[in-house]
Amino acid sequence: MTSKRIKKQIVYNYFSLLSVIIITGIIIYATTNIKLQILAFGSLALFGAILVRFDVLHPYCWFSGMFLLYSLSYPILYCTGNLDPWLLEKAGIPNNLIFLEWAAFSTFLLTVSPKQVPFFNKKEKNSLFTNANKLLYVIMYVVILIAIASISQGGFKHKREIYAVGNPLYKISFIIIYMLLVIYVYACLYYVNNLRYRNRLIIFTFILTFLITMYSGERDILFMFLLVTIYILYLSGNLKREHFLFLIPIGIIALPLSSIYKGFFLTGRVNGGLNNQNFIKQFFNSEFRSASANMQILLNHEEEVKSIFSYNQIIKDIKRVFVGNTDSTLGWFNDKFFSYTKTKYGFTLVGEGYVIGGILGIIVIFLIIGIFTRCLYNMSSNNIYFKTLYICSIPRIIYAIRADLTNIFSPILKHIILTLLIVFIVQKLFIYTSYTFSKKQLISEEIK
Repeated sequence: MTSKRIKKQIVYNYFSLLSVIIITGIIIYATTNIKLQILAFGSLALFGAILVRFDVLHPYCWFSGMFLLYSLSYPILYCTGNLDPWLLEKAGIPNNLIFLEWAAFSTFLLTVSPKQVPFFNKKEKNSLFTNANKLLYVIMYVVILIAIASISQGGFKHKREIYAVGNPLYKISFIIIYMLLVIYVYACLYYVNNLRYRNRLIIFTFILTFLITMYSGERDILFMFLLVTIYILYLSGNLKREHFLFLIPIGIIALPLSSIYKGFFLTGRVNGGLNNQNFIKQFFNSEFRSASANMQILLNHEEEVKSIFSYNQIIKDIKRVFVGNTDSTLGWFNDKFFSYTKTKYGFTLVGEGYVIGGILGIIVIFLIIGIFTRCLYNMSSNNIYFKTLYICSIPRIIYAIRADLTNIFSPILKHIILTLLIVFIVQKLFIYTSYTFSKKQLISEEIK
């Protein structure tokens, strides 16, 4: 396809997208029928995925699917009569919720654009994965295993107790597990043509993430591993788009199961059970309910919370990446609405925009997220470092839908970019020392 035809196709896609956004927006705004609103929002998400031909690496595919679930879980639970009584009393009937979620989602879609970048699954010429980086992976692996062994013997009954102990080994392990996953992705991309080594790496890393999840209850560690592994297999050609038809129902079953069995090795107990009658409730309650439920709670207190924070909160969110003790909308929300319990219910990116500046604040927040995601996606075809950065950032952006801006920028900078910087420096030091050693040998032979 020529450059001129590609530009025409992009313009056509943009026009088509804008048309669907306007139509779905009119439907959602004009009707009070929640089921019709859900259908319109779902149609917009599906259209975005169709525009990029279900390319699972494009934000229109992965973000659309996950944002759809986070945005519509509360309305779906309400429509199906599966809401917990306490939450129904606290949050009430979905009111203006889906329209604000639509505004956020539409802003993201228009900012990211349907333009696709090429991904290559061949080993890059100038990439390296040195023995020093292999050793770094092994050291991290051993440290985490020691921490898991210690936790298993600690008599803990809840993950809060693990953090409350303040053991430096535990703190370090819960940080470096994410760094290890970055090295894992980089190594798998490097060994894309060495299936034996790559598959061994996948197995060993799975065992570690599974154990730490079962002992700590931190499901996002295992989810991050599974998600990035799916992308690795997709990039290497082992997974095709049609395979996702089978992976989706597996994921639907796995989410409630992960909620039931999280921390099982720690407590020896399961959290409820899986049954056909409550499967819808268990699926949407397992991970996705909090973002839309929290947003509805805010809407129920509109006069009290709308625009209560200024746009300076965005600067504070960025500042919190470096200085963690500044004010956060996430902390404010839990202190205000859930002060009676130790359980944390997260927050919502849409809600952060709402408390900053109403619907305009929502648009600003998702403009920032859209630009950031678009930059990561566009740079991902440059080299193995940016490709690793993009793949590892996808789970962090997804997770932050039920949190705030800091939960996007902080882990990407502290866990992903920092780890890649370490890998890069080690590569350069390896090249430099190898060159210096070779040069000294050559001079020595010439003297002889």
